[in-house]
Amino acid sequence: SRPHARRLRPQRAALERMAVGPAVSPPLRHQFAEGAGHCTLTVELPTLACLDGVALDISGTEVRLQLPGEGHASCIALPNTVVAASGAPSAKFSKRRGQLTVSWPLAALPVPAATPSAEAKQAAVEAPAPASTPVAAPTLPSAAPVPASTPAAAAPIPAPAAAYGSIWNANSWHWEEKNCLEPARAEVRRALERCQKDELRHIAELEGASLALKDVKTYGEATISLRKGKRILCYDLSISFQWEGRDEFGKLLGVKGIGKAQNFTQEDGDEPPKVNMEVSTSSGSGPEQRKVASWMVRTGAPLLGRSLRATELSRAILAAEEGQADPEGDKARRAEEHARAEAARQRTGEEQARIAAELREREGVGRAAAAPASGEAVQGSVWNVNAWHWEERPMTQWARTYLERELGALTPMQLMDGLAEAEFRKLQVSGDASVSVRKGKPIVLFQMSVECQWEVTTYAHGLGEAKGRLCVPDFNSEEGADSTLEIEVARDDSRGRLGSAFRRDCTRKVHAVLTGFVEALTNQLPRSGSAS
Repeated sequence: SRPHARRLRPQRAALERMAVGPAVSPPLRHQFAEGAGHCTLTVELPTLACLDGVALDISGTEVRLQLPGEGHASCIALPNTVVAASGAPSAKFSKRRGQLTVSWPLAALPVPAATPSAEAKQAAVEAPAPASTPVAAPTLPSAAPVPASTPAAAAPIPAPAAAYGSIWNANSWHWEEKNCLEPARAEVRRALERCQKDELRHIAELEGASLALKDVKTYGEATISLRKGKRILCYDLSISFQWEGRDEFGKLLGVKGIGKAQNFTQEDGDEPPKVNMEVSTSSGSGPEQRKVASWMVRTGAPLLGRSLRATELSRAILAAEEGQADPEGDKARRAEEHARAEAARQRTGEEQARIAAELREREGVGRAAAAPASGEAVQGSVWNVNAWHWEERPMTQWARTYLERELGALTPMQLMDGLAEAEFRKLQVSGDASVSVRKGKPIVLFQMSVECQWEVTTYAHGLGEAKGRLCVPDFNSEEGADSTLEIEVARDDSRGRLGSAFRRDCTRKVHAVLTGFVEALTNQLPRSGSAS
């Protein structure tokens, strides 16, 4: 029925999509190449500056590549040699060339035994049988038994050159970085000189003319790092040079210019750096000069770039650094430094023992001199013999109780020969206090604050009353009784007479209480002959 057909239509569309598979764009421009045990796929991507946003999927049979902004992936089928390869692929993008390179190591395939052709088989069948004449079997000279299959001997892989660090870096085990810019400059100059000698002299295309390089300048950074006996080369170099054309007899042709190569590193591998050539405006405009300039820009620049490839340049820089190493000299210097350090350690040990003995003797003398008279020595806990070690006892609650009691006992305070009387109200004491002992001496530590309201009343007619606030904001063990005492007058009906009288008498009596507090706190430590 028609409703049933409408229900089946979405399912049929889904099945069709599954049969067709995901949408795939036409393959990008690419090519495969085999050589040196690898198969290489080169994909042309001239519009890309980097691989950000590019989705690359390499399977066993194809390579899928989806570029940014495109809804479909491009699929490139792999040849059978790559499908049979057992090694893992590696991908690399070249910004200069605008190419993505994917490489697979190819497995060594067994060589099949030679099989006779069909014609040979047919000839063997149709050939008449020879007469049955006994023929003696030929005797072969005795030889060593030959194995069924003799694999070719693998070429030995040269071991990497040992790294030689500083004297302190034994066996070059620790990370150490050495500047090798000067060896890198020298190797760059040698590479350019070899290219000039082999490729830029007596050029047949230029009727025997040559090109000379001068004023070669190399700048940038080059370091060799050592770690666990291995060398790691890192460089980022740029060069500039001047070039000029000469005829087959070495005379100037009147054409010259400048060449530059920017930021070539050890990570470039076999990819040569791009060399930019500029022709000087003062060069001649004749056909010979134009031909030389055109050849230098078109052919000379790539030749110079190939001479600076990272594979050869890195090997040359490492070899130059290795040539500067002196392993035997380093070994002798390390032995000398080791002997010198051992002697210094021995002298230091003897000196430390002597200083320790002097300190013990001086400390004993100090203890004897610092010991108080009998009956006055401060005692510590049972474990603290002679109260020599630091021991602290909290005294905060005692200190608060003492100050509240002694300050409260000051009132009622008689002022002006009994004409007025002062009272403290809302007395508050806060802070911390402790007593400690060290080397038989008492140490008091406290930081307290005192605050209260005061009020003065008088029996004389006409004087009225006065009131205000009294505060010792920072009563501490460093200043002691000399800590700041603040008295504020909020109201005074006597035109300042009652406030002045309270400030004069109260200041003296409060300082006396603070002085007594310091003495009483010190006496809280038990003395010899008293109970602890």
